[in-house]
Amino acid sequence: MNRFWLIAFLAMVIVAAGAPALRQLRANEPPPSGPASQWPHVFEGRALTPIPLAREDAFFAKGFPGALARFSDGARHIVIRHVTAPTRQLHPASHCFRGAGYAIKPLPLMTAVDGAGAACFTAAQGQTNLRVCEFIEDDTGRRWHDVSVWYWAALNAPRERFWRAYVVVESSPAIPSPAERQ
Repeated sequence: MNRFWLIAFLAMVIVAAGAPALRQLRANEPPPSGPASQWPHVFEGRALTPIPLAREDAFFAKGFPGALARFSDGARHIVIRHVTAPTRQLHPASHCFRGAGYAIKPLPLMTAVDGAGAACFTAAQGQTNLRVCEFIEDDTGRRWHDVSVWYWAALNAPRERFWRAYVVVESSPAIPSPAERQ
């Protein structure tokens, strides 16, 4: 019986070791064309206006399997990444904000009217206080609020599948520190 578990464990290690190679094969595929690669014009019932990419976007887009664009709906900034293959280059937005010097505080999972979830956090730096929510959606409407869970699901997805990762950033009132609340 112990030999069975050892063989099963080794088989899982071999499969896991091959996952990056599969990802690399998919990453070299050309992006889809036609309606699948077009950016949305409306998000959560609000019209989107394209805004210029930030200077750091060129760094993140280098070698990324897909494309990225920034939009505004008049009150919020929305970063949308069109993803054509499973990739570890798609990481939680909190990593970017933390790397840029923001203090991060997780918020409870936000649930939309349709019941879908989005991971949210506050990002504070100096006088800037932001509320950031993110989720990933595939071309069939399936939604993930956790990048790691999406990644493993995406590894098993059909080759023609694509995803859009949304990061929604809006101003948030300052959250008083415990000392300020007294």
